[in-house]
Parts: sequence; C-alpha cells; structure tokens
Amino acid sequence: MMAKVMVKVCGIPLLTACLLLGQNARAEDAWQIPAVNAENKLQSLQQADQFAWRLFVALNWPADLAKREADGQQSLASQAPAVWETWPRTELVYLPLAAEPLAWDALKVGTDHRIKAGENDSDQLQSLIDLRGVPLTKDNFAQYEVRYNRLTHDYIRSSRLYDASIQEYYFYHDMPIRFPDGAIIIKAVWRLIPEDHKAYYRWSEFTQEDGSTQLLGLTGMHIMAKYSTGWHWSTFEHVDNPYRTGIMDEGWMLPSVDAFACPQRPRGCNDAPKDFGLENTPFNYYRLRGAMVDYIDELGNPLLIANSQIETGQQASSSCMGCHTRASIGPRISTFREKLFADAKAAQDFQKTGQIDNQHSQSRLPLFKSQPDGSLIGYFGAPQAGSFALSQVFPGVPGDFARMDYVWSLGDAQSSKISVDPAPTAPAKAP
Repeated sequence: MMAKVMVKVCGIPLLTACLLLGQNARAEDAWQIPAVNAENKLQSLQQADQFAWRLFVALNWPADLAKREADGQQSLASQAPAVWETWPRTELVYLPLAAEPLAWDALKVGTDHRIKAGENDSDQLQSLIDLRGVPLTKDNFAQYEVRYNRLTHDYIRSSRLYDASIQEYYFYHDMPIRFPDGAIIIKAVWRLIPEDHKAYYRWSEFTQEDGSTQLLGLTGMHIMAKYSTGWHWSTFEHVDNPYRTGIMDEGWMLPSVDAFACPQRPRGCNDAPKDFGLENTPFNYYRLRGAMVDYIDELGNPLLIANSQIETGQQASSSCMGCHTRASIGPRISTFREKLFADAKAAQDFQKTGQIDNQHSQSRLPLFKSQPDGSLIGYFGAPQAGSFALSQVFPGVPGDFARMDYVWSLGDAQSSKISVDPAPTAPAKAP
C-alpha cells in the first residue's frame, strides 16, 4: 500500500534525508511558522527537537506588524517585535465577567509589554516576598505572560470557552474540547538585565504604571503547538539561568536533552544548533531544555522536562504532558457552606446583607499531589485508571472530569452571570 512505500537516500528515509540536508543549508523559509501538513506533523513526532528549534526561530522572527506574521526581509538578529509578541495576551482573551473577547482583526496590533502593580512576579514569588519582606530587585523580579496565535484565539472565542459557565456546559453535556491543528500557545518569562547584556538577550522595554520603563530580557519560553493528534511541547532557557541568585532561583535540576544540537550526545547537551542561522544573534545564547510528544520514552520510563524559570521548586517531577493533561472542568462547587460556617466575618456579613462573596467556583483537577511529608510534586508519566476521576475532588462521586485538551489557561476564564441553560450558539468544532 502507498503508506508502506519508503524511498531512501543514502540508506535513510527520503524525508529524513531532506531534513538533514536542510540542517547544513539554511532553509529560505526558516522565518515561517511550520505549515500544518503531513511532513511537518511527522517531523514534530519523530524529530521533536529539530521541530522545536524551527518553531523557536520562526516565532522569534521579527514581525510584519500589519500582518502579525514574520517579515522575511528582516533577520533574526533584529530586536524588532517578534511574531509571538504581536499575539493577544491572556487578559485580552479572558475578560472580566466572561465578556466576549474582540475578534482577531479588531484587536489592536500591540507589541507593548506592561508591568502592573502586583503582577510583576509569580504568585509563589509574591507569597515569599510578603512573608519575608524581601523587596523586588533585579535578582528576583520576573514578568510572566501567556499569548495565543490566531487559531487558538479564534477557537476559544467561537466556542465561547472564555466563559467558565460554558466550560461547565461542555462537562454537563459530554462535549469534547479539541483545539485545531496549528494552534500555538506561548508562555514567556522576562527578567531585568543590565544595558550591556542586550547583545546576549532577546530584550524589550517594559512600561510601568508610572510611565517609566524597565529593560527586561527573555529568560524562558514554553511553546505548546498542535501539529498532530496531540501537542508538541518544548521549552527554552537562557544560558544565564542556572547561575542566577534570586530568592526563587535554582540550578537546572534536570539535564537538557537536544538530539538536534547534539546528535552524538543529546542528554546533557548545552549547545545551540550549528549552521541554523543562530550565530551572531541573541538566540545563540538560548538552549532547548527538552521537547516531548509522549508521556514516556521507548523503554516506558516517564519523560521529565523542566524550565527552571517556570517550574521552580518542581523540576524533579516536571512533565509538560503530565501537568497539562489535567486541564479539566467538572461540576460547580458551592463555597457558601464553607464560608458561612468557617469564617466568622462571612457569617456576620451574611446575617446583615443576606449575601456572601464568591459563593461558587469551578472544580478542576489538582495540579500537584501531596506527599506524606507535606511536600507537593507534579504529575508525570502516562495517566492511569482513575487519573481524571471526580472522586479526587468529590469523594464517592462517580464519573470523570471533562478534559480541556491540555490547555490549562482555560482556567483563567471567569464565569458569566447566567440563569438559563447557556448552550453555545454553535457546536465546538475545530475549524
């Protein structure tokens, strides 16, 4: 049959041969995000590391702002806004009270980076700062952002998944959530850098609320891209990261694995690919920490990948797929009783007004699991029977949580105030 025909060049499959040849002769379309086709789907699965670098280069290519696409006339060395920086951030997709986000073409083409009070660090870091009274400095300051390409934005908008109430509707009606092939989500981390480090970083001027700016360099990037039945996962870090000394910094607990940059010795690789257009650009100072398309390796061992800027404190149990597969939605939880009987002030307020804040919340699978010593670890390895059971949150309740196609950021959605069945106006189907 046609599917079994294998043409070989020099003893290797033709597709692989072409890709390897392209490794030494820079492809003219390196600035283009890989198209969704059979060849790229196969490469995303079989040569995940090389595919990760292709995505990293294309997404960080200088953008044509009018089109929100790569500008092939510019070079990777330019510090002009990158393609992914023209995409909408989380706060433009998940709006207060689950308001409908703007259509893609109505969104302001903005590449600005803003620092908001209370949002210039992770919740984990902020809790430490509150606890220890440590002020934000160049060593512990971090800015996080999540951005979505058009396919991702449009699917969330057309399926009304920006509304947590609609997500619950999917659960109650057993409706699947499946993002389209070509969907891409970026999570980026920025840190303060000195002026004389600009040549070694992808950098940007972040605007503070008082109008002043701060120079931040890109230190970490997660890329989540759908090119097959599942997602392709990759994470990159700057070479400075394992030597940082901030209160939330730690070294690289897991070795980098990169079969593209280090074909002879992938594990422990600390190089960027040669002859890939990275020389004389800031991106020569970034490393692929790992890529994955499955929960386990060929021997059945759980695959672990960590980004020290994003999985701080959880690196030893970090798995992109193990974590994101738990993105879920279940039946609504009432917090009324807990607040009324456990919170004296809430009880007093209820007696006076008959109202209590935050009476309900969405139920989702926990992100971490507790150990006997009280510590938390992440989920990794292939899901087991009962991994999505409602009984993990509701003891004795049968059934499973509805999975949200690995997209944890759907949990940022607020709930609309509805009093009737909120059936989506159109079935949730990938375009």
